[in-house]
Amino acid sequence: MKKIIGSMLLFVSISSFASAESFSDYATVRGVEPHYLIVETEVPVKKCRDVEVIHEREGRPQQQASSSGVMGDNPMGAIVGGAVGGILGHQVGGGQGKTAATIGGAIIGATVGQKALTPSGSSAQQPATQASNSSYTTIEQRCDTVYEKRREERSNGYTVMIDFHGRMERIQSQRLYHVGDRIDVQVHIPNK
Repeated sequence: MKKIIGSMLLFVSISSFASAESFSDYATVRGVEPHYLIVETEVPVKKCRDVEVIHEREGRPQQQASSSGVMGDNPMGAIVGGAVGGILGHQVGGGQGKTAATIGGAIIGATVGQKALTPSGSSAQQPATQASNSSYTTIEQRCDTVYEKRREERSNGYTVMIDFHGRMERIQSQRLYHVGDRIDVQVHIPNK
């Protein structure tokens, strides 16, 4: 009878050991080795440059101020300047000199007014040629989008060295662990 009970206990302990194929335990992290992947990407970049653009004037070509008299390219400036110059000249003179000062002020005012409101010195609009004012140039910014290739290093997981009850093992992980961390491990015992 003792032999039968002993055989049954041995059978129960063996069958319970065979069914316990895996269990959870803890291991201590002893080292971490990162893995990197080199990735090449194309990044859009805006590139700009200054370009000289020639524009054609609409209508008849404009004449230069020297050939068009006092009114020149800007009759409104000449009229306003002449009126202001005449008023100021009238204030200066006395007697017969008052008439001369008024006429002189009007002429100088017309000339100054015509030149003051003419965009001849402007950097945005300059005649393309001295002889002809039928076109003018401007500096404009032109931009293009180009794609530049860039290489970058990206994390591709870690090899983690763990100490499991004095036995050193390596595991792969996407999570970053630090030396000294305790991690949960699943222990699998193969069937014999």
